[in-house]
Formats: sequence, structure tokens, C-alpha cells
Amino acid sequence: MKRTDDRANLVQAFQGLVDEIVLLVSDHLRLFRTELRRDTLIAAKYAAAALFFGAILFFSYAMLNLSVVFFAGWAAGPLGMAVSSLVLTLTNVGFSLRAFRSVVQRIEQDQLGPRFSSAELTRSKEWITPQT
Repeated sequence: MKRTDDRANLVQAFQGLVDEIVLLVSDHLRLFRTELRRDTLIAAKYAAAALFFGAILFFSYAMLNLSVVFFAGWAAGPLGMAVSSLVLTLTNVGFSLRAFRSVVQRIEQDQLGPRFSSAELTRSKEWITPQT
């Protein structure tokens, strides 16, 4: 009798351990999905804003550049058109690089990615690993 009781207790202990591990893994997956959903929404907002403002910026710059080049052509001829095109190109590249740098810094500040689930996974590994 004692042997079957010991086996039953051992089976119950293993079953309890397996149930706890399954619950722990499902909690990790739920936390990871929540973080992934949040990060996806943030990325979608950035993408929508970038597309909207990028289109407005593109058409505005195109109209401004055409206006400046045609005005320079009217005022100073072909040389004025060439110089104004060069100045506008360099200015546009400078503004674009500055905007790109600020967007990259903003994305780095938001710290996208699994923050909490990786820490929880580390804690769980420590919990599962036998202490000697």
C-alpha cells in the first residue's frame, strides 16, 4: 500500500509541476502577444504619419523647387536655374537627413520589442533551474 501511495504522490507532484510549467509558458505567451500588439500599433501609427506627412512634404517641396527654379531661370537665365537647383538639392538632402535622424532617435526612445516578457522568461528559467 505504501508503495502505491508513494507513486500516487509522485505522480501528483509531477502533474502539479507540469501544470505549473504549462501555466507559466501560457502566461509568457500572453504577455509577449500583448507587447507585440502594443508595438505593432505604435509602428502602424508611425507608418501612417510618415506616409501622410511624406506625401504632403513631397508635393510641397516639388512645387517649391519648381517655383524657385523657374523664378531663377526668369531672373538669371540657365545659370540661375542650375545654381538654384544645386542649392535646393543640398538643402533638401540636409533637411531629410536631419528628419531621418530625429525619427531614428524617437524610435530608439520608445524601446520597441519584448521588454517584460524577456525579463519574465529569465526569472522563470531561474525558478525552473534546480538550486544546488
